[in-house]
Amino acid sequence: MTEHASTLKGFGGISREEGADLGTLSAVYFDPENKTVSSFSFRSRRHGSGDYFVPVSEVQLVGRDVILVSTMEARTKVEAKIKPPGMRLNELQGRWVTGMDGKHLGTLVDIDFSQTDWKITELT
Repeated sequence: MTEHASTLKGFGGISREEGADLGTLSAVYFDPENKTVSSFSFRSRRHGSGDYFVPVSEVQLVGRDVILVSTMEARTKVEAKIKPPGMRLNELQGRWVTGMDGKHLGTLVDIDFSQTDWKITELT
């Protein structure tokens, strides 16, 4: 199944093992070198808890309304010294897309990816 990265923003995150609320999806990170989704960042709904990121290897399901993560232990607090790997979608949006022939094709609006292997399937 293919997902549009931008449509996931605001999804809730739930840990399957504990049944706990991870917060609201605040960012999708991409590894431009491997052309894959690398992690998801969640903003905790608990006051002052901050942002946490979860590598896609720990994501079990991207559902219609929620992202299911294996366990709370999979998350890492986002701090100055620990940042999620890759680039945020909003850092890439608006950048020029150029073909192999050097021709300008437009600007990046969204990225589609496959849930099976997390590979980028299309740029829109």
